Amino acid sequence: RNIDARKLWAIFVEMGQVPQLIRSLVERLVLHPDLTPLQAKQQLLQDLAEDREYAPSWENASMLERLLLKAITHNEKELFSENKRGKLAKQMGIDTLPVSTVQSAMRSLQRKNIIGSSPERGGYYIDDPSFKQWITCMAEDG
Repeated sequence: RNIDARKLWAIFVEMGQVPQLIRSLVERLVLHPDLTPLQAKQQLLQDLAEDREYAPSWENASMLERLLLKAITHNEKELFSENKRGKLAKQMGIDTLPVSTVQSAMRSLQRKNIIGSSPERGGYYIDDPSFKQWITCMAEDG
């Protein structure tokens, strides 16, 4: 079976360049020749989401935590700025959002090992690249 190397590389990059994931995807393609690489990727990500319980983690997160996770997946910086807090408050349907509330939500996400902080000031990342991909898909779906 011929698989377009460019498409496979693009999927590898999209999935956070995790060798184990691309290996699982290729294995799935070999075992199921009727699948396209995109279908195999979607199945793999769905299986990961179920195995790692992404949906319950998402459902148990507060609205603010979810909004912050979406912002982190889009590599947004300055999550504590007045401008960003204003946008978050508006999305939450409240008038103001204190810095301390955002800090508390970020600490909560760190304690749950969902996010980590980068050495650069104000930089955060999602610990699990597959969860980041799942969040990105959730944001696109609504």
